[in-house]
Amino acid sequence: NEPLKAAKILSDIDLPEAMALRLLFPAPNEGFEN
Repeated sequence: NEPLKAAKILSDIDLPEAMALRLLFPAPNEGFEN
């Protein structure tokens, strides 16, 4: 699941781009702890 991986990586960085990507690829939970 490449979009979810990308969102996880960018959410760890926590940049504005990451926030935008998380809006594009929302997860069931914000943790991504699967």
